[in-house]
Amino acid sequence: MLWLSFILFAMGIAFGYIENTYYQYIDENDVLVETWFMPLSFLFIFLGGFGVLFALVKPTWLAINKKT
Repeated sequence: MLWLSFILFAMGIAFGYIENTYYQYIDENDVLVETWFMPLSFLFIFLGGFGVLFALVKPTWLAINKKT
């Protein structure tokens, strides 16, 4: 679970970098043009962060409940 979360997080960062470097621009009507890389980057960063949080909280929660 933790490795998958790190992979998702890294993919989100990579998608954000690709979007900002290659595909994001302002056209002649001053409109920001974006691709699907930006929403995917937000989604993968959120899922990766949530997975890391879950992977770290779960053992702590189980250890606390084991003592009681």
